[in-house]
Amino acid sequence: MLGQVASKISAPYAATLISGASEIKELAIRAGPLLAERPSTCHPEFYLASVSEKYWAPRTVQVTCDQRVVGIVYAKERLLAGRPTGIIYADGILGMHLIAEPAHREKVLSEAISCLLGPGRARALRLLIRQDGFEHKTISRIASSMEVEMASIQIQKHSRLALPSSYEDFLNSLGARTRRNFRYYRRRFEARGHHFVGRVPFESFCAAAWQLRKKSAIDADASAIRRSLNMLSAVSERVLVGLQAPDGKWLSIAGGWCENSTATLLFQMNNDREYQGDSISQVLRSYLVEELIASGIHDLIFWSGTSAPLARYTRGIPAVAVYLDSPAASWRLFRMLVASVAFRLPRRLMKFGMWITPLREYSNFD
Repeated sequence: MLGQVASKISAPYAATLISGASEIKELAIRAGPLLAERPSTCHPEFYLASVSEKYWAPRTVQVTCDQRVVGIVYAKERLLAGRPTGIIYADGILGMHLIAEPAHREKVLSEAISCLLGPGRARALRLLIRQDGFEHKTISRIASSMEVEMASIQIQKHSRLALPSSYEDFLNSLGARTRRNFRYYRRRFEARGHHFVGRVPFESFCAAAWQLRKKSAIDADASAIRRSLNMLSAVSERVLVGLQAPDGKWLSIAGGWCENSTATLLFQMNNDREYQGDSISQVLRSYLVEELIASGIHDLIFWSGTSAPLARYTRGIPAVAVYLDSPAASWRLFRMLVASVAFRLPRRLMKFGMWITPLREYSNFD
C-alpha cells in the first residue's frame, strides 16, 4: 500500500505511508543521500529484517521536502491471528526508528505521526522514546493539535554496560563474588578443553542457533530466532562469538553488532540442559567483554536488557512509553474496559492488555 498524505503543518512537507516490502526496499535508492553516512541498522533492509511476519506488518513513513527525502520513520502494525489490529508501534530508544536530517527532525516526526494517525488509519500509536530526547515535547504538541489522547509511563527496556580500558579493570569493577565466579568458571571451562571462538562464520552461527534451540533452559520461539538471525544478516559489522567443546559441539553463541565505539548484543543461546551448573552464558560474556575492550569498544548495549549477574552492573537507558489513541468513542470504551479488568486477567492476557492501556509491568512491546 502506498498513499500520499499532504502535510497540514507546513506546505513543503509531504508524508507517504509505505507498507509493501519491495517499496520499502526502494527507499535505499530514493533516500540514498540521507542514508549514505548512517550505519546499516538505519537502512530499510535491517528494519524489514526486524519485522516478524508472524506478529507484525511493516508501516514506514517517508517524508519529503521539495521532492527530496529528508526523513524516514520506521514503525510496524501489530497483527492478531494474522489480521491488522490498528495498533502501530515503534521503538526509538536506540535511534533506529527516526532517520532525518537534523534540521528536519521535528517536522519529520510530526508529519509521520499525523500520517499514521490520520483519518481511516491506525486506532493507536505506541512509541518508545528516550526520556532525554526531543520527541516527547514534539509528540505532546502533535497530540494536542490532532485532539489525540496521550498517556505515558517511564520504562526500562534496553540496558547499557560501560566498559573500562582493560579487562582487568572490568573484573575489578565487579563485586567480589561476581568477580570470583567470572574467573572460576572460565578457568574450569578452559581446563576441560573447551575454547572460545571470536569470529564465528554466519552460516555456522545460524546452524548453531537451531541446534541449541532444544538445549536451552528457556523455550525459544522459532519466529524470534528467525527474526534475530535476519537482523544479524542485515548488519555490516557483525559480532558473532561462541564457545565450543573439543569435539566441535557448540555450547553457547552470542550475536550482535558494532557501531562506532558501541556494541549491541542482540541474541544469545546456551546449552543449559547438558551443561547445567557450568555458567556457560557467563563464560561467553566474559570472553565477549574482553574482546570488545581490546577492540576499543566503550559501551555494550543489551537489547531488551540482561539477567544476573551483569544486570547489577548495567544501567537502564531512561525511556518513556507513549500511548497515542484515537478519540473515537468505541475505541475509548474498549480501552476503559481493558483497563478495568487488566490486572485480574491471566498473565498471558494481561500482556495483551499492555497494547491497549498503559501497564508498567508489561512495557516491553517486542
